[in-house]
Amino acid sequence: MKPILIAIIASMLLRPAFADDEPVKVTVTPVVVERRPDIEVFQAGTRKLIMRGQTEIGSLTNSAKQIVRVAAREAVSVNYERRFGMVVMFNAWGEPSAEVDYAELADLLQTLESMLKPETNYTKLEALDWTYRATDRLSLRTWRDKDSVPLLISIGEGNSRQSVRVEQPEQFRKLVEQCKAKIERAR
Repeated sequence: MKPILIAIIASMLLRPAFADDEPVKVTVTPVVVERRPDIEVFQAGTRKLIMRGQTEIGSLTNSAKQIVRVAAREAVSVNYERRFGMVVMFNAWGEPSAEVDYAELADLLQTLESMLKPETNYTKLEALDWTYRATDRLSLRTWRDKDSVPLLISIGEGNSRQSVRVEQPEQFRKLVEQCKAKIERAR
């Protein structure tokens, strides 16, 4: 009997002070971690000297005179660590731009092939559109527009996101293909 009495008294004395208070409300906000391309992370590193080589593969202009440029890029550190990728830019060189790792270009080409020849058997509904997020800064979207399949290329995040509509998406696919071939020769 004595051990039970000691246990009851101890539990009363050691009881948390906030036990009678209202329950604590905890709000959990999901965190979405975006994956940045390896070449972008490599170039953003601190305390290392990075040299970049870049070759413009080509560009295309839409009916609104907006330009989409594609370039092959190599980033090299002084101890010869290398990263290769493709850069997509709008209008002039520089911003906005988005990079895609070389290792992901084959998937991007396969995805573009599917997007540019959308089959109707995926859905029974008439309106079909495809969206592909290549990186956290680059996304592609196609849809049926009467007899054509335009491509919307978007670069950026949130309010700084910019988009260009390309009436000849096959030209963009060819630029990606040429970029991949250029990088393969440089490796």
